[in-house]
Amino acid sequence: MKRLLLLTSGLPPAVNAGTPALLAACRFLPASGWEPVVMAVPPAGPVQSDETIAGELPANLKVYHGPESQGGATLPAVLHDLLDAPDALSRSRKAMVSKGLEIIQREHPALVMPLMPSHSLGQVSVELSMKTGLPMIPFFAGLWLADYATAWTSGLQRLLHGFLERRTVKSASALVTGSDGAAGWFMERYPGLCPPVHVAHNSFDPDRTSPAPPIEKGGTFRVGWVDGFRGTHTPDMVLSGVGEFLRRNPDTALQVEHAGMMPGTSRTHNNVVFNGILPWRRMPGFMASCHVLLLSLPPGTNSHRECPAVVADCLRTGRPIIAAAPEGDMSQTLRSLGGAYICQPDPMALASTLEDVHDHWRKGILRAPRDQMKISEQLSGAVTMKHLAGFLDGFRG
Repeated sequence: MKRLLLLTSGLPPAVNAGTPALLAACRFLPASGWEPVVMAVPPAGPVQSDETIAGELPANLKVYHGPESQGGATLPAVLHDLLDAPDALSRSRKAMVSKGLEIIQREHPALVMPLMPSHSLGQVSVELSMKTGLPMIPFFAGLWLADYATAWTSGLQRLLHGFLERRTVKSASALVTGSDGAAGWFMERYPGLCPPVHVAHNSFDPDRTSPAPPIEKGGTFRVGWVDGFRGTHTPDMVLSGVGEFLRRNPDTALQVEHAGMMPGTSRTHNNVVFNGILPWRRMPGFMASCHVLLLSLPPGTNSHRECPAVVADCLRTGRPIIAAAPEGDMSQTLRSLGGAYICQPDPMALASTLEDVHDHWRKGILRAPRDQMKISEQLSGAVTMKHLAGFLDGFRG
């Protein structure tokens, strides 16, 4: 059994963009000959938490905890604060490297894999690779520089982030991304410098998510809104679209319920209920209780390159899907595997699509993902991790 040192700042019960990739790697890579050993470091800032998710990690998984953030007016710490760049220059970087070297000496991994995007984990992994000669292969659950910010507080901040990203890419033996669009980002941005890229599609856990049973017709039309929000991704577009739909159809019994990484307590706005993040094991049941599932992505510079893990979960349930998103990875995946209702991320377009979907629901002719064999072949975590293991076999130190 070959080992890999997996670095993460999102060890359960913390939940972040890398959590699905972490769980998939720890649960399914061992079946293909790779045993993850985890080095968990404290996250750079506040994170969502789900106490139930810790039980999803294998009982025999080796987890080492990295050092807490250290105080003191060191140069990296001062730059960190001046540049308003969370996670850019960790106050505990040297201690994290020392801890990583200790783990490598004890566990003898064949390669180092930081779960990205994370500047701190990237730079620690670069140093571990340089000091030990082990291949370093970042696993990008999402984009990095493109996702981090669309507006920068200063040119110096933008320069720092660009330098750190380039250093990580240049030092890597290979890259792993969660979507084809993310792979294209690195190859286009770093021609001649980018190492080989493997796409391990953001996937569903076959032990957690399964096809949902039929749901009764009639009554309130229930839409489950299941994507999360980041710095440039707000609920405004969907709220405006739902509001326009209700203005056009005031007598329609409609409820949209959001279950995702939305901070705060339960609240209701414009027939939309926000419940915040649901426990890991409750999400499939929530999706199965809805007539239709709703996904959205903002009209951003690189949002067309995204295909979040929740897309695979939605397809696996077999429920009809509405996607308000730009043409790109997510829309292409849904169109090829699910026959989803796709519209531009615009309130008026969403309102019109809701009208079409509601009409199909009343008539009993909703389109839905039917080919579960094809969905499993492409998006099951067990399958994607088997392919990833085969890719890693070519880079073991």
